[in-house]
Amino acid sequence: MTHPRTKTELLDDLFNRWTDQVPEYRGHFIRDGIIDETRFDRAKRKVLFMMKEPNNPKQNEWSFRDLWKNRVVYRFSFRLAEWAYGIQHEFPPYAEVRSSRKNLDDAIRSVALVNIKKSGGKSSSNHNEIKHHCEMNKELLLDEIKIIKPDVILLGTGSGVIRRTLFGRSTGVAWSMILFSASGK
Repeated sequence: MTHPRTKTELLDDLFNRWTDQVPEYRGHFIRDGIIDETRFDRAKRKVLFMMKEPNNPKQNEWSFRDLWKNRVVYRFSFRLAEWAYGIQHEFPPYAEVRSSRKNLDDAIRSVALVNIKKSGGKSSSNHNEIKHHCEMNKELLLDEIKIIKPDVILLGTGSGVIRRTLFGRSTGVAWSMILFSASGK
């Protein structure tokens, strides 16, 4: 008897297909997706952070699931963990969010992260390069989002062009950070 495939297994298959289809990612692909599937599935709101690219100037291959599976590391992930905690806990006072390291560690493990560009960049992204990867990866990115099935997508690209390339004109705004329901509501 076969068991239904987990989202993590489906994402791993997608990532393998991705590296087959995009030769420039071979040996440089950074896996993202759901950090901890059990925690994600139990979360009150399924939050997906969609970002430009990982900060990885060395261009080595690694996984956000492995990086964040035990705790929050680096300033960027602390900020995402704060936002995730707020979204999942009705935006409590900031002091509550930061009152416990466990709050942040649990929050980062209960989200999904998708980078538009799947190989490393630097601390500052090149807009044209991200746009190129968005266009090149559009169908695979949308497949990744369909597997994850988030309730909320927080798009951190700073570009209406990127948002419209992926999602059309459904939100009608082009803010630096866009928060909208993945179901279009």
